[in-house]
Amino acid sequence: MSQDNKINVLHVSIGLSTGGLERVITILTTRMDKEFFSVGSLCLRYVGEFGEYLQKNGYSVDTFPQNPNHFDIRDPWRLSRYLKKRNVDVVHAHSGAFFMSVAAARLAGIPAVFYTDHGRPQVEGTKRMIEEAVTARFVDRVIAVSEELKQHLITKTHFPAGKIEVIVNGIDTDVFRPRPKPQKLLAEFRLPENARIVGSTGRFSREKGYHILIDSFRRVIDKIPDAYLLLVGDGPQRDDLERQSETARCKNRIIFTGVRSDIPELLNMFDIFVLPSIYEGTSMSLLEAMASGKPPVATRVGGNLSIISHQESGLLVPSENPEALAEAIVELLSDEGKRAAFGKASEKKIRADYSQENMVRKYSELYLSVLQRKKRFLNTRLP
Repeated sequence: MSQDNKINVLHVSIGLSTGGLERVITILTTRMDKEFFSVGSLCLRYVGEFGEYLQKNGYSVDTFPQNPNHFDIRDPWRLSRYLKKRNVDVVHAHSGAFFMSVAAARLAGIPAVFYTDHGRPQVEGTKRMIEEAVTARFVDRVIAVSEELKQHLITKTHFPAGKIEVIVNGIDTDVFRPRPKPQKLLAEFRLPENARIVGSTGRFSREKGYHILIDSFRRVIDKIPDAYLLLVGDGPQRDDLERQSETARCKNRIIFTGVRSDIPELLNMFDIFVLPSIYEGTSMSLLEAMASGKPPVATRVGGNLSIISHQESGLLVPSENPEALAEAIVELLSDEGKRAAFGKASEKKIRADYSQENMVRKYSELYLSVLQRKKRFLNTRLP
Protein backbone atom coordinates (compact mmCIF):
# COMPACT_ATOMS: atom_id res chain seq x y z
CA MET A 1 0.00 0.00 0.00
CA SER A 2 1.40 3.42 -0.96
CA GLN A 3 2.09 6.05 1.69
CA ASP A 4 -0.85 8.14 0.45
CA ASN A 5 -3.24 5.21 0.89
CA LYS A 6 -2.19 4.27 4.42
CA ILE A 7 -4.30 5.13 7.46
CA ASN A 8 -2.62 8.15 9.03
CA VAL A 9 -2.86 7.84 12.84
CA LEU A 10 -1.79 10.54 15.28
CA HIS A 11 -1.49 9.88 19.03
CA VAL A 12 -1.84 12.99 21.18
CA SER A 13 -0.55 13.09 24.75
CA ILE A 14 0.94 15.51 27.25
CA GLY A 15 4.35 13.95 26.60
CA LEU A 16 6.16 10.67 26.14
CA SER A 17 8.23 10.31 29.28
CA THR A 18 8.56 7.19 31.46
CA GLY A 19 5.21 5.55 32.23
CA GLY A 20 2.59 3.03 31.21
CA LEU A 21 0.56 5.36 28.98
CA GLU A 22 3.74 6.25 27.13
CA ARG A 23 4.69 2.59 26.68
CA VAL A 24 1.27 1.86 25.18
CA ILE A 25 1.71 4.65 22.63
CA THR A 26 5.20 3.40 21.82
CA ILE A 27 3.97 -0.15 21.20
CA LEU A 28 1.06 1.03 19.05
CA THR A 29 3.44 3.23 17.06
CA THR A 30 6.11 0.63 16.41
CA ARG A 31 4.01 -2.55 16.18
CA MET A 32 1.06 -1.60 13.98
CA ASP A 33 1.27 -3.13 10.50
CA LYS A 34 3.29 -0.66 8.42
CA GLU A 35 1.62 -1.94 5.27
CA PHE A 36 -1.65 -0.34 6.41
CA PHE A 37 -0.83 2.31 9.03
CA SER A 38 1.41 5.37 9.30
CA VAL A 39 1.62 6.29 12.98
CA GLY A 40 3.03 9.42 14.64
CA SER A 41 2.73 11.33 17.90
CA LEU A 42 2.07 14.88 19.04
CA CYS A 43 3.17 16.00 22.51
CA LEU A 44 1.38 18.98 24.04
CA ARG A 45 4.11 19.87 26.56
CA TYR A 46 7.33 17.88 26.17
CA VAL A 47 8.84 15.00 24.19
CA GLY A 48 10.30 12.78 26.94
CA GLU A 49 12.38 9.60 26.87
CA PHE A 50 9.98 7.46 24.83
CA GLY A 51 9.46 10.33 22.41
CA GLU A 52 13.21 10.59 21.88
CA TYR A 53 13.38 6.83 21.34
CA LEU A 54 10.70 7.04 18.65
CA GLN A 55 12.40 9.97 16.94
CA LYS A 56 15.73 8.12 16.86
CA ASN A 57 13.98 5.19 15.20
CA GLY A 58 12.47 7.29 12.45
CA TYR A 59 8.95 7.93 13.77
CA SER A 60 7.32 11.36 13.69
CA VAL A 61 7.07 13.00 17.12
CA ASP A 62 6.09 16.68 17.05
CA THR A 63 5.42 19.14 19.85
CA PHE A 64 2.64 21.67 20.23
CA PRO A 65 3.65 23.58 23.35
CA GLN A 66 0.89 24.84 25.62
CA ASN A 67 0.93 26.92 28.76
CA PRO A 68 0.11 24.31 31.47
CA ASN A 69 -1.26 27.03 33.78
CA HIS A 70 -3.44 28.91 31.34
CA PHE A 71 -5.85 27.71 28.65
CA ASP A 72 -5.65 29.71 25.43
CA ILE A 73 -8.92 29.62 23.48
CA ARG A 74 -6.88 29.88 20.27
CA ASP A 75 -5.05 26.58 20.86
CA PRO A 76 -7.75 24.24 19.46
CA TRP A 77 -7.89 26.32 16.28
CA ARG A 78 -4.11 26.29 15.93
CA LEU A 79 -4.02 22.54 16.50
CA SER A 80 -6.82 21.96 13.98
CA ARG A 81 -4.70 23.65 11.30
CA TYR A 82 -1.82 21.34 12.16
CA LEU A 83 -4.07 18.27 11.83
CA LYS A 84 -5.33 19.39 8.42
CA LYS A 85 -1.77 19.98 7.23
CA ARG A 86 -0.78 16.48 8.42
CA ASN A 87 -3.77 14.96 6.57
CA VAL A 88 -4.66 12.90 9.64
CA ASP A 89 -7.29 10.14 9.38
CA VAL A 90 -7.35 9.09 13.05
CA VAL A 91 -6.76 11.28 16.10
CA HIS A 92 -6.14 9.12 19.15
CA ALA A 93 -6.13 11.16 22.36
CA HIS A 94 -4.78 9.90 25.67
CA SER A 95 -5.28 10.86 29.32
CA GLY A 96 -4.37 14.49 29.93
CA ALA A 97 -4.88 15.56 26.31
CA PHE A 98 -8.59 14.76 25.97
CA PHE A 99 -10.42 18.07 25.48
CA MET A 100 -7.74 19.79 23.39
CA SER A 101 -7.35 16.82 21.02
CA VAL A 102 -11.06 16.25 20.48
CA ALA A 103 -11.90 19.93 20.04
CA ALA A 104 -9.16 20.37 17.44
CA ALA A 105 -10.05 17.12 15.65
CA ARG A 106 -13.68 18.09 15.27
CA LEU A 107 -12.77 21.59 14.09
CA ALA A 108 -10.48 19.99 11.50
CA GLY A 109 -13.10 17.49 10.35
CA ILE A 110 -10.96 14.46 11.20
CA PRO A 111 -12.83 11.29 10.15
CA ALA A 112 -12.22 9.18 13.29
CA VAL A 113 -11.51 10.33 16.85
CA PHE A 114 -10.65 8.02 19.75
CA TYR A 115 -9.76 8.49 23.38
CA THR A 116 -8.02 6.00 25.67
CA ASP A 117 -8.48 6.56 29.39
CA HIS A 118 -5.56 5.03 31.30
CA GLY A 119 -6.87 5.43 34.85
CA ARG A 120 -8.94 7.60 37.18
CA PRO A 121 -8.83 8.72 40.81
CA GLN A 122 -11.81 7.50 42.82
CA VAL A 123 -12.77 11.11 43.59
CA GLU A 124 -12.70 13.67 40.78
CA GLY A 125 -13.44 17.37 40.60
CA THR A 126 -16.93 18.26 39.38
CA LYS A 127 -15.65 20.70 36.75
CA ARG A 128 -13.39 18.08 35.17
CA MET A 129 -16.11 15.43 35.19
CA ILE A 130 -18.58 17.71 33.42
CA GLU A 131 -16.00 18.82 30.84
CA GLU A 132 -14.95 15.26 30.04
CA ALA A 133 -18.48 13.81 30.04
CA VAL A 134 -19.41 16.42 27.41
CA THR A 135 -16.19 15.86 25.43
CA ALA A 136 -16.82 12.09 25.36
CA ARG A 137 -19.93 12.69 23.29
CA PHE A 138 -17.77 14.02 20.44
CA VAL A 139 -15.51 10.98 20.07
CA ASP A 140 -16.24 7.85 18.06
CA ARG A 141 -15.03 5.48 20.77
CA VAL A 142 -13.70 5.72 24.32
CA ILE A 143 -11.30 2.91 25.20
CA ALA A 144 -10.97 1.87 28.83
CA VAL A 145 -7.90 -0.20 29.72
CA SER A 146 -9.81 -2.39 32.18
CA GLU A 147 -13.37 -3.49 32.85
CA GLU A 148 -13.20 -1.80 36.27
CA LEU A 149 -12.27 1.49 34.61
CA LYS A 150 -15.14 1.15 32.13
CA GLN A 151 -17.64 0.85 34.98
CA HIS A 152 -16.09 3.88 36.69
CA LEU A 153 -16.39 5.95 33.51
CA ILE A 154 -20.06 5.01 33.18
CA THR A 155 -21.20 5.33 36.80
CA LYS A 156 -18.92 8.05 38.19
CA THR A 157 -17.77 10.17 35.22
CA HIS A 158 -21.03 9.68 33.24
CA PHE A 159 -19.49 8.81 29.88
CA PRO A 160 -22.01 7.39 27.36
CA ALA A 161 -21.94 3.62 27.94
CA GLY A 162 -22.53 2.78 24.28
CA LYS A 163 -19.29 4.44 23.22
CA ILE A 164 -16.97 2.64 25.64
CA GLU A 165 -14.94 -0.44 24.72
CA VAL A 166 -12.38 -2.28 26.82
CA ILE A 167 -8.96 -2.99 25.34
CA VAL A 168 -6.51 -4.10 28.01
CA ASN A 169 -2.86 -3.16 27.73
CA GLY A 170 -0.40 -5.71 26.40
CA ILE A 171 3.33 -6.32 26.59
CA ASP A 172 6.06 -8.18 24.70
CA THR A 173 6.08 -11.59 26.39
CA ASP A 174 9.22 -12.59 24.48
CA VAL A 175 11.17 -9.77 26.11
CA PHE A 176 9.58 -10.04 29.55
CA ARG A 177 10.10 -13.61 30.72
CA PRO A 178 11.74 -15.44 33.63
CA ARG A 179 15.52 -15.45 33.63
CA PRO A 180 18.19 -16.34 36.22
CA LYS A 181 18.94 -13.63 38.77
CA PRO A 182 21.59 -11.39 37.10
CA GLN A 183 24.75 -11.51 39.19
CA LYS A 184 26.26 -8.47 37.47
CA LEU A 185 23.36 -6.31 38.66
CA LEU A 186 23.66 -7.60 42.22
CA ALA A 187 27.29 -6.51 42.06
CA GLU A 188 26.43 -3.15 40.51
CA PHE A 189 24.05 -2.30 43.35
CA ARG A 190 26.34 -3.91 45.97
CA LEU A 191 23.65 -6.28 47.14
CA PRO A 192 24.59 -9.39 49.12
CA GLU A 193 23.90 -12.79 47.56
CA ASN A 194 21.26 -13.59 50.19
CA ALA A 195 19.40 -10.25 49.85
CA ARG A 196 15.64 -10.55 49.55
CA ILE A 197 14.73 -7.90 47.01
CA VAL A 198 11.44 -6.05 46.83
CA GLY A 199 11.17 -4.11 43.60
CA SER A 200 8.93 -1.69 41.74
CA THR A 201 9.20 0.04 38.37
CA GLY A 202 7.29 3.09 37.22
CA ARG A 203 6.78 6.82 37.30
CA PHE A 204 7.32 8.52 40.64
CA SER A 205 4.09 10.49 40.91
CA ARG A 206 1.68 10.80 43.81
CA GLU A 207 -1.02 8.50 42.47
CA LYS A 208 1.47 5.63 42.18
CA GLY A 209 1.76 5.45 45.97
CA TYR A 210 5.53 5.08 46.34
CA HIS A 211 5.42 7.22 49.49
CA ILE A 212 3.17 4.55 51.00
CA LEU A 213 5.59 1.80 49.98
CA ILE A 214 8.51 3.59 51.66
CA ASP A 215 6.39 4.14 54.76
CA SER A 216 5.66 0.42 54.89
CA PHE A 217 9.24 -0.70 54.29
CA ARG A 218 10.50 0.20 57.75
CA ARG A 219 8.05 -2.41 59.07
CA VAL A 220 9.32 -4.93 56.52
CA ILE A 221 12.95 -4.53 57.61
CA ASP A 222 11.96 -5.07 61.23
CA LYS A 223 10.63 -8.53 60.26
CA ILE A 224 12.99 -9.36 57.35
CA PRO A 225 16.44 -7.92 58.18
CA ASP A 226 17.97 -8.85 54.81
CA ALA A 227 15.24 -7.09 52.76
CA TYR A 228 16.12 -4.38 50.22
CA LEU A 229 13.86 -2.15 48.14
CA LEU A 230 14.75 -1.22 44.53
CA LEU A 231 12.76 1.64 43.01
CA VAL A 232 13.31 1.84 39.25
CA GLY A 233 12.26 4.95 37.35
CA ASP A 234 11.90 8.68 37.83
CA GLY A 235 9.28 11.36 38.14
CA PRO A 236 8.20 14.54 39.91
CA GLN A 237 8.14 12.90 43.35
CA ARG A 238 11.66 11.47 43.29
CA ASP A 239 13.32 14.11 45.50
CA ASP A 240 10.52 13.85 48.06
CA LEU A 241 10.79 10.07 48.09
CA GLU A 242 14.55 10.15 48.61
CA ARG A 243 14.11 12.54 51.54
CA GLN A 244 11.39 10.30 52.94
CA SER A 245 13.69 7.27 52.79
CA GLU A 246 16.24 9.18 54.89
CA THR A 247 13.76 10.19 57.58
CA ALA A 248 12.35 6.64 57.64
CA ARG A 249 15.81 5.47 58.77
CA CYS A 250 16.10 2.91 55.99
CA LYS A 251 18.05 4.86 53.38
CA ASN A 252 20.75 2.18 53.18
CA ARG A 253 18.07 -0.39 52.29
CA ILE A 254 16.30 1.62 49.57
CA ILE A 255 17.98 2.03 46.19
CA PHE A 256 16.80 4.55 43.58
CA THR A 257 18.15 3.34 40.24
CA GLY A 258 16.88 6.17 38.04
CA VAL A 259 15.67 5.51 34.50
CA ARG A 260 17.11 2.27 33.13
CA SER A 261 17.13 0.60 29.72
CA ASP A 262 17.55 -2.92 31.18
CA ILE A 263 14.14 -3.35 32.82
CA PRO A 264 13.77 -7.05 31.79
CA GLU A 265 17.03 -7.89 33.54
CA LEU A 266 16.24 -5.73 36.58
CA LEU A 267 12.89 -7.45 37.05
CA ASN A 268 14.69 -10.75 37.37
CA MET A 269 16.61 -9.37 40.35
CA PHE A 270 13.38 -9.05 42.30
CA ASP A 271 12.03 -11.68 44.66
CA ILE A 272 8.66 -9.93 44.63
CA PHE A 273 7.15 -6.99 42.76
CA VAL A 274 5.08 -4.32 44.53
CA LEU A 275 2.54 -1.95 42.96
CA PRO A 276 1.28 0.45 45.69
CA SER A 277 -0.94 2.60 43.42
CA ILE A 278 -3.71 4.78 44.84
CA TYR A 279 -5.53 4.39 41.52
CA GLU A 280 -4.64 2.46 38.39
CA GLY A 281 -5.84 1.46 34.95
CA THR A 282 -3.99 -1.58 33.64
CA SER A 283 -0.42 -1.24 34.87
CA MET A 284 2.21 -2.04 32.24
CA SER A 285 4.79 -2.41 35.01
CA LEU A 286 2.65 -5.03 36.72
CA LEU A 287 2.17 -6.96 33.47
CA GLU A 288 5.92 -6.91 32.76
CA ALA A 289 6.80 -8.13 36.25
CA MET A 290 4.24 -10.94 36.21
CA ALA A 291 5.33 -12.04 32.72
CA SER A 292 8.83 -12.26 34.21
CA GLY A 293 7.52 -14.69 36.81
CA LYS A 294 7.61 -12.24 39.70
CA PRO A 295 4.91 -12.73 42.37
CA PRO A 296 3.10 -9.40 42.91
CA VAL A 297 1.74 -7.49 45.86
CA ALA A 298 -0.66 -4.81 44.60
CA THR A 299 -3.46 -2.58 45.81
CA ARG A 300 -7.12 -3.37 45.24
CA VAL A 301 -7.65 -0.66 42.63
CA GLY A 302 -8.51 -0.48 38.94
CA GLY A 303 -7.34 -3.24 36.63
CA ASN A 304 -5.26 -4.90 39.36
CA LEU A 305 -8.42 -6.75 40.39
CA SER A 306 -8.72 -8.40 36.97
CA ILE A 307 -5.04 -9.20 36.61
CA ILE A 308 -4.26 -10.72 40.03
CA SER A 309 -6.15 -13.61 41.61
CA HIS A 310 -5.68 -13.09 45.34
CA GLN A 311 -3.76 -15.95 46.98
CA GLU A 312 -3.40 -17.67 43.60
CA SER A 313 -1.11 -15.44 41.54
CA GLY A 314 -0.38 -12.68 44.06
CA LEU A 315 -1.65 -10.69 47.01
CA LEU A 316 -4.08 -7.75 46.93
CA VAL A 317 -4.22 -5.19 49.75
CA PRO A 318 -6.23 -2.01 50.45
CA SER A 319 -4.76 1.17 48.95
CA GLU A 320 -3.13 3.81 51.17
CA ASN A 321 -2.61 1.26 53.95
CA PRO A 322 1.11 0.87 54.78
CA GLU A 323 0.44 -1.69 57.53
CA ALA A 324 -1.45 -4.05 55.21
CA LEU A 325 1.15 -3.54 52.48
CA ALA A 326 3.99 -4.40 54.85
CA GLU A 327 2.19 -7.52 56.08
CA ALA A 328 1.70 -8.80 52.52
CA ILE A 329 5.33 -8.14 51.60
CA VAL A 330 6.53 -9.98 54.70
CA GLU A 331 4.16 -12.87 53.96
CA LEU A 332 5.64 -13.41 50.50
CA LEU A 333 9.27 -12.80 51.45
CA SER A 334 8.88 -15.40 54.21
CA ASP A 335 7.47 -18.16 51.97
CA GLU A 336 9.65 -19.31 49.08
CA GLY A 337 7.13 -21.95 48.00
CA LYS A 338 4.33 -19.41 47.74
CA ARG A 339 6.56 -17.06 45.76
CA ALA A 340 7.37 -19.80 43.26
CA ALA A 341 3.71 -20.85 42.86
CA PHE A 342 2.49 -17.28 42.45
CA GLY A 343 5.27 -16.54 39.97
CA LYS A 344 4.32 -19.45 37.71
CA ALA A 345 0.62 -18.52 37.85
CA SER A 346 1.45 -14.89 37.07
CA GLU A 347 3.51 -15.74 34.01
CA LYS A 348 0.79 -18.05 32.66
CA LYS A 349 -1.92 -15.39 33.13
CA ILE A 350 -0.04 -12.63 31.29
CA ARG A 351 1.03 -14.82 28.39
CA ALA A 352 -2.57 -15.92 27.87
CA ASP A 353 -4.41 -12.60 28.23
CA TYR A 354 -2.07 -9.60 27.99
CA SER A 355 0.13 -9.90 24.91
CA GLN A 356 0.95 -6.82 22.87
CA GLU A 357 -0.15 -8.66 19.72
CA ASN A 358 -3.71 -8.86 21.04
CA MET A 359 -3.70 -5.18 22.03
CA VAL A 360 -2.35 -3.97 18.67
CA ARG A 361 -4.78 -6.16 16.72
CA LYS A 362 -7.80 -4.85 18.65
CA TYR A 363 -6.84 -1.19 18.17
CA SER A 364 -6.14 -1.79 14.46
CA GLU A 365 -9.53 -3.42 13.95
CA LEU A 366 -11.29 -0.66 15.89
CA TYR A 367 -9.70 2.11 13.81
CA LEU A 368 -10.65 0.44 10.54
CA SER A 369 -14.19 -0.46 11.60
CA VAL A 370 -15.02 3.15 12.50
CA LEU A 371 -13.40 4.51 9.34
CA GLN A 372 -15.29 2.06 7.14
CA ARG A 373 -18.60 2.99 8.77
CA LYS A 374 -17.76 6.50 7.60
CA LYS A 375 -17.08 5.22 4.07
CA ARG A 376 -13.31 5.51 4.36
CA PHE A 377 -10.77 2.82 3.39
CA LEU A 378 -13.56 0.52 2.21
CA ASN A 379 -11.17 -1.69 0.24
CA THR A 380 -8.71 -2.18 3.12
CA ARG A 381 -8.66 -5.65 4.68
CA LEU A 382 -6.38 -6.35 7.61
CA PRO A 383 -4.64 -9.76 7.65
